[in-house]
Amino acid sequence: MPNVQRRSGRLGGAVAAAAAFSTLALALAGCTGSGGNGLVDDGEDSGTASSPSAASSGKYRTLPEACASVDSGQLSDLLPGAESADAADDGNASPGADAEGKAPSEALAGKPILTYDSQRRAGCEWQTESAQGQHQLKVRFERVVSYNDNLSDDDRAAEVFLSRAEKHGFDPASSTVPTEEPTAGDDASGSGDPSPSESGSTGSADPSLAAPRALEDLGDEAFLDDDASAADTSARRDVTVVFRTSNVVVTVEYGQSLTTPNRIPAPADLQGKAEDVAEQLAEDLTE
Repeated sequence: MPNVQRRSGRLGGAVAAAAAFSTLALALAGCTGSGGNGLVDDGEDSGTASSPSAASSGKYRTLPEACASVDSGQLSDLLPGAESADAADDGNASPGADAEGKAPSEALAGKPILTYDSQRRAGCEWQTESAQGQHQLKVRFERVVSYNDNLSDDDRAAEVFLSRAEKHGFDPASSTVPTEEPTAGDDASGSGDPSPSESGSTGSADPSLAAPRALEDLGDEAFLDDDASAADTSARRDVTVVFRTSNVVVTVEYGQSLTTPNRIPAPADLQGKAEDVAEQLAEDLTE
């Protein structure tokens, strides 16, 4: 009988110890809890440093259809002779022809620029020849994605924009914006800078046509460059506008070439039209 009592005493002591331990555990849990909502505390009040959040994603997850990005009316102005094609020789109107029997030109449809990642890059080009020479338009879209957790998509796109600017000899940090903007005039016939010595520049004393230069009110940041060249048998001018909107970088290239020796196309018309295209693309992106 005494042995039974000793075993009973030891068992009772073990139960009491277990009960005390459970009470202590519950008390500790109450101290580390987050209140009455049942959620575990995130550690901000316990002195434990929280882990940094990943950099934010960019605004744009898709890109527009490049060959449909410029409206047909604007293309007709940019590409003389492309707005219509002659109907068949028998005078019958082709499918889609207008009242005069003219069918839409394939030149207005554009040609997609080959890319190997259509989710991140898209482009289209148009080209025509007319009495005003050869005109060429290219638009390119790049959706920038940062794979650095500490660098947002927008910041990475800003780096891409900066690299494009540097290739054109443009420094956004030290640039100034001209007080007057160039406007598309009536010099699209190709009357322009006569001297080949002005190749590689606008060939104009007008400060509003200086290039490269920053552009205001176009995306988050933008610049324009102008490159002209002349030879014994031809002359050409190419205008490039690059702008960034959030994590998308857009490039517009508009050029005209002439077979008239040493007669460089004038800058105002080409610059003005290239800016118009860029402004339309920027507006469409923000809609």
